[in-house]
Amino acid sequence: MDSGNKSANNDTFNTRELYRDLPTLNQTNRANEDLTREGNLPNIKIAEAGRHTLSPAWRDSVTDNGRGSITDTGRGSITDNGRGSITDTGRGSITDNGRGSITDTGRGSITDNGRGSISERSNPVSDRGIERPKPAEKPDVPARAFTMDLKNHAANHGKPDALVYLPRNFDPEKPINLVIYNHGWRSTATSSYKNERLGEQMSGAPPNTVLVIPEWQRSPGAENGDQGALAGQGKYAAMLQEIMNKTPGLKGKNISDLESINIVSHSAGYNPTTKMIYDPTIGPKVKSLTMLDSAYNGPALNGWLAKNARELASGEKQFINIFNDTTKESLAQAKFVKETLGKAGLSPALVQEDYKNGKRPISKETVGANGIIFKRSDLTTGGSGAHGAMPKLFFSTVLEGANLRRQRGR
Repeated sequence: MDSGNKSANNDTFNTRELYRDLPTLNQTNRANEDLTREGNLPNIKIAEAGRHTLSPAWRDSVTDNGRGSITDTGRGSITDNGRGSITDTGRGSITDNGRGSITDTGRGSITDNGRGSISERSNPVSDRGIERPKPAEKPDVPARAFTMDLKNHAANHGKPDALVYLPRNFDPEKPINLVIYNHGWRSTATSSYKNERLGEQMSGAPPNTVLVIPEWQRSPGAENGDQGALAGQGKYAAMLQEIMNKTPGLKGKNISDLESINIVSHSAGYNPTTKMIYDPTIGPKVKSLTMLDSAYNGPALNGWLAKNARELASGEKQFINIFNDTTKESLAQAKFVKETLGKAGLSPALVQEDYKNGKRPISKETVGANGIIFKRSDLTTGGSGAHGAMPKLFFSTVLEGANLRRQRGR
């Protein structure tokens, strides 16, 4: 839009001529006085509101606010605010804010904020106040479980080396929590997932929680604790990293990228568990440790318990021991924990103990409210004794309690 010549009611005037007349107007009129001129500018009011400001009050108005500001507030409006800024706020609006910025806020909006940047708002429907279409929602992705063969494994035993469960609508861009379930004797990664209904029990876990069941035995399902090649230093970290590399959404991420690792160990699962918690890569990420009648080698955990005593007492981390067959070992472990807290100047009363109500299940509220728990269980289900029933009875409760802890900021 040309700020040099302007048309009004078929009569024309030249802005340069108007500016040339300003000294005369300033000499003959005080500030804020209005004059009406005849001739080439019919029905146009000229007001002096600053150093030299002209405001025609008809269809087309021109304002110079400051050193050289021009506003056309009719069908086509032009403003020069500053050294040389121009705004057209009519059908096509242009603003020069600064040395050379231009904004068109009409049908197509262009902004040059600075020396030469331009922003185009080209959606005329939105610019008129009509809501833009909402972005398409992400499709619902069901939970899924799959097995994998690994190079970093216990042995060439012919069975899957790991089972991975991805929750419904898993989002790799959000914080990722990992639950590692270490099965006991006479179980495998696949049989424990099926028989203990672990996938179903994941429904109450914190959002974006992935379940990993490693096959840690040299001979899966055997009645021994032989870990084969995984017994070496750093082998479980290598295994877990390979699992992540082969899992959709986790490829390209490292163990250090995980929000937390939570280990649940049943029975002989203490064998890989004691390796993992002291691993320099996995260990620092372990936020909770749950032993389901798995404290057969209780003293092996003492180093981890002592190192994390303050975090456990405050609830920042969590240790749960639910026992039956391992009553002797678990009571000795509880004594060690209370002594450790006392030496650290912390109250032994912070340990939640329940040894008399074996027929009473532990609640998710109890799990969510305490950092250290020792609980005896005599409960059975599905023909399994108390020892074998624990994963079915308590896996979901532990995860639901973890979700409560997350909601409370722990």
